[in-house]
This record gives sequence, structure tokens and C-alpha cells, in this order.
Amino acid sequence: EAEGEQGLIDEDFCDILPAITEGVCDCQPIEGCSICGEGKEVNDPAAIFAFPGSAPITCGDLEDEGEQGLLDEDQCEFLPGITEAVCDCQPMDTPVTDTPVFVVPTDAPVQPTEKPTPGPVTPPPVEIVTPAPTPA
Repeated sequence: EAEGEQGLIDEDFCDILPAITEGVCDCQPIEGCSICGEGKEVNDPAAIFAFPGSAPITCGDLEDEGEQGLLDEDQCEFLPGITEAVCDCQPMDTPVTDTPVFVVPTDAPVQPTEKPTPGPVTPPPVEIVTPAPTPA
């Protein structure tokens, strides 16, 4: 566990370790927190967060520490109030679905055009972009 926390285990190996060690090591779920608050995430991971009495840290590293459960409960409670501006905390993206979403036009009146279309126009499908997973 300590070697993993120190980054001494190859990242590819980290993907298979939980399945191997779960029963043997009595692994428990991590109770982490968001440094930006519930439903928000860091939008500027390279920004430097400096708190009096603590070493400066990037917002991305601080976010990782929170998600990994390395921050205590008190820190999890007060950090969202002071990291929001520095780390550019933003609401998390809404989940992306595999089904294209089409906007249904309203019945509101519109100004006529000089050359009306011969019939209804079907909008082109919307490309859905799946966000890259965030490291845990």
C-alpha cells in the first residue's frame, strides 16, 4: 500500500492489483472528498494553492489527495470555500449518453425568410465526446 501511495508501482500494474489483493488485504473503500465541494471539480490543475503554514501545492495534486482520502474531514469541509477561485472550480460535466440528443423546435412564431425551405429540415446528428477519465 505504501509503495502505491509513493508512486513506486507501475501504473499498468495498479489496474490489476485490486482484483488480486482485495480478499487477502481486506481492502476498504476510500472515503475521499472534493476540494471544490460536492458536484464540482478543479478546472485549473496547474494553479498553485498556498495556505499559510503549508507547502504550496498544485490544485491537481490537492484534488488527487482529496479524492484518495488523504485529507482529514476538517480540510474537506473548509477547502471548497478557499479553493474555488484559485483552482477555478467548475460544476462537473453532465454524463454523456450514447444516444444523440436532438432539440425539438418550439411553436413560437418566427419571421418568414425570403426563400422558405420546401419542408422540415432534420438537424445533423450531434457528435458526443466522452471525457477522458480522471485518475483516481
